[in-house]
Amino acid sequence: MTRRRPLAVLLVVLVILTGTTSSVVRAGDAVAAQQDQAAERSQQLIAEAVESGRLDYDTSLVYRAYALFGDSRLPEQYVGSGAFEDNSLFVEAKLNWDTLSPSTRDQLTPFLVRPTDSRSIFAAKQTANTPPQDGNQTAADAGDTGCVDGWTAAVHPTYPIKVWMECTGDYAGDLDQVLSIVDEYWQKEVDLMGPPMPDTGTAEAGGDTRLDLYVVDMQNDLLPRSGGTRSPLTDTALAMAIADYPVVGKTASGYMIARREYLGAELLHTTLAHEFFHVLQYAHNVAITQGFSATPYGEFEVLKLVPYWFFEATATWMETYIYRGKLSDRTLNESVHGYFVTSFLYGEPLYTSVQRGSSIELQMYASYIWFMFMQQEAGAAPIGQMWRNLESVDQDDFDGTLAAIDAAFPFAAHFRDFAVRNFNLDLEPGDPITPSYKDWDPSFPEGVRPKFTVGEKRADRTLEASAPDDPPREIDDTIKPLSAHYDFFVPADDVPGVTLDFSGMTPSDTLDVDVLVNIKDKGWERRQLPVDEPTTLCRSNPDDDVKSFYLVLSNHTFDTDGALGGSFTIDTSPDACA
Repeated sequence: MTRRRPLAVLLVVLVILTGTTSSVVRAGDAVAAQQDQAAERSQQLIAEAVESGRLDYDTSLVYRAYALFGDSRLPEQYVGSGAFEDNSLFVEAKLNWDTLSPSTRDQLTPFLVRPTDSRSIFAAKQTANTPPQDGNQTAADAGDTGCVDGWTAAVHPTYPIKVWMECTGDYAGDLDQVLSIVDEYWQKEVDLMGPPMPDTGTAEAGGDTRLDLYVVDMQNDLLPRSGGTRSPLTDTALAMAIADYPVVGKTASGYMIARREYLGAELLHTTLAHEFFHVLQYAHNVAITQGFSATPYGEFEVLKLVPYWFFEATATWMETYIYRGKLSDRTLNESVHGYFVTSFLYGEPLYTSVQRGSSIELQMYASYIWFMFMQQEAGAAPIGQMWRNLESVDQDDFDGTLAAIDAAFPFAAHFRDFAVRNFNLDLEPGDPITPSYKDWDPSFPEGVRPKFTVGEKRADRTLEASAPDDPPREIDDTIKPLSAHYDFFVPADDVPGVTLDFSGMTPSDTLDVDVLVNIKDKGWERRQLPVDEPTTLCRSNPDDDVKSFYLVLSNHTFDTDGALGGSFTIDTSPDACA
C-alpha cells in the first residue's frame, strides 16, 4: 500500500509536542457521545472557515487553542458540538512560529507554556493564603516549605516525580493525596515499560529532571456547548499528558496536568495511571504517539495526523492492569469497560485508526480489549515487549507497527480465541466461552454481545428443511483484516441435519471458523471447524443433535489489504444424513 511519508521525526525534533487527555465515558453515555460527534465539532467549523477564506490561518490557530482548552473567547459560530483532541495544534503552532504575527504568538503562548509559567492559562492568582515570597524566586524554587508565584511542590520520596499544586485551599493535604496515588501506579508501570525520560531540568521545566505533574484549579470561564461532547480539561476530561524536551532520536520526556477538583474521586486514580502510561510511551517512540499522516482509509494532509489505535488502547488497558479488583465496578466500567460495551466495532479491523472527532473515534479506546485479552492469555510482558519493538518503527510505517505488535503476541495464533471471547455471553449449560472476560475481571459487563451479520431477525436465523434437489442456502460475506462476524441460526424441528461449507471463502488460510453449538440434552460446546471441507451435524447422532448455533468467522491477518470474502453455504437437505 502506497503512503506518503510525513515530516515525521523531523517535526518531533523541531517542536514541543502535543498532549493527550483522558475522558470519562460511561457505559450508558458512550453511544450518545458518538452520536453527538456526528455533529460538526469546533475544529471542523474552524477548518471550513479557513478553507472558504472567511478566517485567516493565524486566527484559526488561536481559535483552535480556545476550542481545545474550553476558552470562552471562542466565537459562538465555532462552538459547534464541542472540541476534540487536536493533536496537530501544538505542532503547527511551533512549526510556523516564526511566520506568525507577534499578536498571534502572544495569544498562543499561554496555551504552550507549562502551568507554573506566569503566562500560562493555568497560572495561579495570588491569594490571601499565599505566603510572602522572595522577589528573586521563581516557581521552580517552590518546595515542601512554601509557595512561590502561587505554586508549591512536593517531591516523591522514592520516585523521580514532582507534584505541583496551586496554593489555594488545603494544598498540603492535596499534595499528600496525589503522592499516594502515584504510589499506586508508578512502580508497576515502570517495571513493565521502563522509566520515563528525565526532562531538561531547566527552571521552565520544574527546576530539576524529575517528571512534573501539575494539579490545576479550573478556570471559571469554560466554554458553553451546543452538544454533549466536551473538550479536553473541561467537564469530562480529568488529565493531560504532554510530550516535551529533551527529544533524543525517537524518544522524549513529558509532563502531566490534572484537575484538582477530582481529588477524592476514584476516576482520578485510573486517569493518572492512563496519562503516566502516555509519558512512558514517549520514552519509547514519541513520533508514533503523535500519529501518522496516511492510513488504510485514505490520505490526509501533512500535519493532520491520525492517532494510532494502540496509543490510547494500551493506556486504557493500563487502567485495568493497575486497578482490576482494587476500585469499584462502577469506576472501572465508567473509565474502561464502557468503551467496549458501546463502541467496539467487531466488524472493523482491530487496528482502525481515525482522526479525532470521527464518529467512530471511541474505537481506539475500545480496542483496549485486545490488550486485556493479551494479558489474560500471556501476562502483561508482551505489552511491554510490544513497545520495545515499536522503538525502531518510523512514524508513518503503519504496517511496521502491526508487525511489531504481532511479534509480541501473534495474531494468527490468538485472534480466533479473541473473537470468540468477544461474543461475551454466559452460555449455560456448557460454558463454551472459557475463560471469559468476567472470569478475569469481575467488573466486566458480561452479556452484551455483537450484532449478528445474519440472524438478528427470526426469518433470517431459521433454517427450514430443504428438498434433495434444492440448492443450499448461500450467504455472501466479506471479512476485513483482524475483524470478526457473528451469525445465529436455529434449525426447524424437521431439519435432519446441517452441513456447513466454507470452501467458497478465500483466502482460506486467514479464515478461522468457530461454532458455538447447543446440543440437545447436553448444552453448549465450542467447536473449531475446517475451512476447506464441509462439516455435517446429523441430528440423529446425539452428539450432533443441534438445537441452535452461533458462527464466529474471523480473519486473523494483519495485512491491511488482506480482506477475505466469497460465500459459505448451509445445506439442510436429507442427503448428507441419509
